[in-house]
Order: sequence, then C-alpha cells, then structure tokens
Amino acid sequence: MEVKGANDYKLRKSMKWIYVALPANVAMGPISTLITLYILTLGGSIVDVAYIITLGTAISIPASFFWGRISDIYRQRKLQIIISYLGLAGSLVGFYFVHTVAGVALFYAAFSFIIVAAQTPLNLLIIEHHPSKKWPALFSNLQMISGLGATFGFVIAAIITKFLPLSSLIELLFLIAIAAVIVAAKYVYEPSVKFANILLMTTPFMYLSRILFQPIMILIMPEIDFAKKLLSLGQKHRVQYKKAANPLKLMYFASFIFFLGAGFFNTAYPAGLNQIGLVQSDVFLILFFGIFVQTLTFRYAGAYIANKSKPKIMKSSLILRGAGYLLIGISFLVLRGFGLFLVNSLLYLLAAGLAYSIFYTASQTVLFKSISRSSKGSALGVYTAIMAVAGLAGALLSGYTSLYIGYWFTFSLSGVLVLVSAMLFEYLPE
Repeated sequence: MEVKGANDYKLRKSMKWIYVALPANVAMGPISTLITLYILTLGGSIVDVAYIITLGTAISIPASFFWGRISDIYRQRKLQIIISYLGLAGSLVGFYFVHTVAGVALFYAAFSFIIVAAQTPLNLLIIEHHPSKKWPALFSNLQMISGLGATFGFVIAAIITKFLPLSSLIELLFLIAIAAVIVAAKYVYEPSVKFANILLMTTPFMYLSRILFQPIMILIMPEIDFAKKLLSLGQKHRVQYKKAANPLKLMYFASFIFFLGAGFFNTAYPAGLNQIGLVQSDVFLILFFGIFVQTLTFRYAGAYIANKSKPKIMKSSLILRGAGYLLIGISFLVLRGFGLFLVNSLLYLLAAGLAYSIFYTASQTVLFKSISRSSKGSALGVYTAIMAVAGLAGALLSGYTSLYIGYWFTFSLSGVLVLVSAMLFEYLPE
C-alpha cells in the first residue's frame, strides 16, 4: 500500500497529463476546414458551409455551459476528458461513413457539442494541482501545446490530401483521437482537492485560456438585462472620441465590428480557396502557415506589448489584419494558380497569424483593465455574448455574400469591418 501511495503522489505531481492536449488538438485542429472541403466535395454550396459552421458554433455556446455544470456536479475530471475525446473519435467515424450534407451537419453538431467538454476540466486540473503563482505559466504552456497540436494537424492534413482523398485524412485523425483517449486514460489523475467551476471566473488567465481554446464562447452567463445593455450602446450615448468617456462601451462596439468581420472571413476563406481552384492540400497548407505564425507570436506577444500603448498596438495590428483581408479579396479578382497560393500564404500568415495574436493579447489586457472589480462577471458576460452574436452573424451572412456577390466581396467587406474597428480602438484611453 505504501508503494501505491507513493506512485499516486508521483502521478499527481507529474505534468505529463498536460500533453494530452497535443494529440487531441492534432485531431481536432483541421476539422472545420476538413468539413468545409468535404461539404463542397459532396456537392454542397458555400451557403451550406455557412449554415453548418454557424450551427456548430451556436451549439458550442450552450454546450460550454452544460459541460461546465457537469464538471461542477460530478467533478470527474479524467472521465470528462476521456468522454470528450471519445466523442471526437466518434464524430470522425460519423464523418467517414456519411455521404450527405445533412449527415455532415449532424455529426459536426455532435462534434461541436462534445469537444468543449474537455476544456473546463483541463483548466481545473491546473488550478487544482498547483498553487496560484504557477497558473499563468501553466496556462501558457497548455495553450502552447494546444497550438502546436493544431499546427501539426494542418501539416498532416496538407500532406495527406496531397496524395490521398479526404477519407484517408479522416481515418488518420481518428487514430490520433484514439491516441488522445489513451494518453488521457494513462496520465490524467483525479486531484485530491477539487474546486467548483466558479474559480474559472476569478482571474484573467482563466478567461484568456478558455477564449483561446474556443474562440467563440460565452464564458459566463450575462445578467438578465444584458440585452438592454447591448441595445443601449447606440442609444443615449455618443462616443466622445478624444476622451472616450465610456471606454468599456467603446470596447464593446469596436469588438462587435471586429468579430463580425472575423465571422465573415473565417467561415468563407477555406471554401473560397478551394472554389477558386486551389487543391485541398494547398488550402490546408495556407491555413497551416497562419496558425504556425499565430502560435509563435502568442509565445512572445506579451513581452512585445508590455511597455507599449495598448490602443496604438491594437490599431496598428488591426490595420495590418484589415489590409491583409482587403488584399486577399483583391487577389481573388486578379490572381489564379500558384500566384494566388503564394500571395494568400503571405497575407494570411500576416493577417491571421501575426496581427491577430498581437491584437488579441493587447485587447484582453485593455478589457480586464476597463472593467471594475464589482462588475467583472457582468462585463465579461456582455463582452463574450457580443463575440458570439457577431461571430454567428458574420458566419451566417458570409454564405450569402459569397454566393450572390463573390468571395472577393466577402473578404473585402471583412477587411473594411476590421479597419473600422481599428479606427474605433484608437480612441480607447491608455
């Protein structure tokens, strides 16, 4: 019994469990792009893609509440992570066997619901295993491992689809998902002391980690009257640009414009690349460049912006992102073949990789400094609700603008919206 106790203690202190995020993110990283290309292969349109991606994002919002509540009630961290990764593997099996757009929609909805189950227990394992002074470094490590996993996933997808059909990629991702289940079963250990999920609402590091894991997610339920607050943004309030009398409301409005533009671009971009003539492996390769640079930039963004004006950093990074999207829109009008691939590879890594990482790090710093301690939960609830509403609206509308006007218009519109948000962020106080 003494040996078993010693082994249990060593396992509880081991950080090997954190590497479960690596194979899991390899398997899930390329899925949204894979689904987009699969829908087009089955004869679906960009509108079908927009509906299905929007459906998945919409489902992930209540799912995050549901699984967060489950983690509070049952507090089985290891089991919940295993269930999530088994669901990931099961969704991939579904994608492999269905050959209709409706079937893909069904299993993508299931994937969106089950995959968020792992995020809360992964975060909770950090705060339940370690003292608070280690949380920032550990959350950073977990995010870095997740980013590396997604990067590897896109590399694998680009290589496989260069020589084999999408079904072969699905088979390989399934095997990697099973590996994630095995790693979780072997190395994740139930902590001896467990905290309620409410601890996720107490520090900026928890918020930042969960936002990065699930880009569009309501992290905390807004107050009942949050809709009134949203409506009040345009009523009885005129932004005093030189002084930014209410920086939090300006932050809300500028963020809505930004995430609306992001919703337009992110939903339509993989489909647009494929529809304009690039092969599937080239689509995955372009997205790989972006996520690779994004992962690297997140590693150093905090130190880069530490002593700089955050509003100016946000403006300059969004000008780069917005200009990149505008130029991508123009490239869809004037370029084809290798020239289109080369230009989009460069523009995407600058806009979605470099610019986004710097903007996001700076914006989160400004957000947390803008809210008062007494209303932190309410303010962040409204902010993340804005993220969700704007992202969903952009995703849904992007299908129609791409189909009836053109992909060039969708990407150009996204760039204009991002540039408008850049001009608004400039007026935030230091």
